[in-house]
Amino acid sequence: MSTTLVPLSAMFGSLLGGVLAKYGRKKALIIIDIIGIIGVLLCILSLLTKGITPMYLGRVIIGLTVGLNTTLVPLYIKEMSPSEMSGLTGFFNSHTYNFGILFSSLLGLTLGDPYKLTNIPFLYLMLGFPILTLLIRIIFLNTVFKYDTP
Repeated sequence: MSTTLVPLSAMFGSLLGGVLAKYGRKKALIIIDIIGIIGVLLCILSLLTKGITPMYLGRVIIGLTVGLNTTLVPLYIKEMSPSEMSGLTGFFNSHTYNFGILFSSLLGLTLGDPYKLTNIPFLYLMLGFPILTLLIRIIFLNTVFKYDTP
C-alpha cells in the first residue's frame, strides 16, 4: 500500500504544479523543499514511533513534492538557461532523475531483508538523505540563484 502512495500522490502533485508556479518559480521551489522536508521527517517519525499513519502521510507528502518537482524544475531550468544550452540542461535534468532512482534502489539493496530491518542506523541515514538535498537547494536558491525567472 505505501509503495503506491508516492506515484499516486505525485500524479496529483504534478497537476498542482501550475497553481503553485503562479507565485514565482523560485518561491514555489522553496515551498516545495519545505513541504518535502516535512514529509521526510514524518517518515522518520514513523520509524521512531513504530506507527504506520505518519509513514503513509509522509509518503503522500513526498509524492506531492515529487510531482511538483517534475513540473516546476524543468520549467525553471528552461527559463533560466540560455537558449543555446536549453537542450543540454534538459538532458541533465532528466538523467539526474534517473540517476536518483538508481542510487536509491542501490541503497535499498544494502538494507538486507525488508521484513527484519536489521540495519536501522543506515535506514535513518537513507531516509534523512533527501533532507540534505532539499536543504542544499534552499541554500542555493537563496544565495547562488538570487533572481526569479523572467
